[in-house]
Amino acid sequence: MSDDRESVVLKRFRGDFVSSNQQGDLFSSPERKLGIVLDVETTGTSATQDHIIEIGIRKFHYSPETGEILERLEGYGELQDPGIPIPALITRLTGINDEMVTGKKIDWDLVDNWISEADLVIAHNAGFDRPFVEKHCKAATKALWGCTFKQIEWQDKGFPTAKLEILSIFHGFFVDAHRALEDSDALLHLLTFTDPTTGKPYLKELLTMSDCKWMRVFARRAPFEKKDLLKARRYRWDQGQKVWYRDLPEESMAEENGWLSENIYSGHLFAEVNEIPASQRFKD
Repeated sequence: MSDDRESVVLKRFRGDFVSSNQQGDLFSSPERKLGIVLDVETTGTSATQDHIIEIGIRKFHYSPETGEILERLEGYGELQDPGIPIPALITRLTGINDEMVTGKKIDWDLVDNWISEADLVIAHNAGFDRPFVEKHCKAATKALWGCTFKQIEWQDKGFPTAKLEILSIFHGFFVDAHRALEDSDALLHLLTFTDPTTGKPYLKELLTMSDCKWMRVFARRAPFEKKDLLKARRYRWDQGQKVWYRDLPEESMAEENGWLSENIYSGHLFAEVNEIPASQRFKD
């Protein structure tokens, strides 16, 4: 985006990587940790009923102190035969068809090893990717996951949506299609940009949110007519429990309780709050 925020010049992203600090010494950070950016393409949205058809993973080194991405490392991308016809909608979205996946298989031992080595596994919608990967990868059940969709407040920074495609465009680049490794690289590239509200790399906010305690708020006994307010507040509907819920950092709970009391419960408070252990975040 231009300095006056009036125009955007788009460039096709071809995987060219620069560190967050282009002028800095690659190895100047006193501490370096290993991160993974991960994306999967699937036959649908249900981790219990649908199947992975492609995975893309990119390793990288980052500074936990500054949030700078120091070095892009090796990547892995592979297709997988789901054993069923790929829906036409998925083929239109990803370009992946039945012929392309025939006989293909992801090396899940490699994926398991990479995830077990990582200090942080990042996905743009970890609540989607994690349940699919956990079906094949034991390390994914124990890993610390970060979600750039939920743990970076994009709308508070002036962006109209948190969709990766739109965020990429606002930052001056685009990718051709929904392919897993390309999307992983695009997300890593996005995280190298400087947050206009803090002057720090976007990754720094994600690291801060990953380190803090997270709580799940259940808006129990919420009146039906309040559902639109809850949806606008980013609550989600739990069909099994028949309740609206939202995940928040602990430091936001006082503000959230005040909002619920005023806007949902008419001065009372019937919400239930549970801590989410770090290893359980973004599970199905």
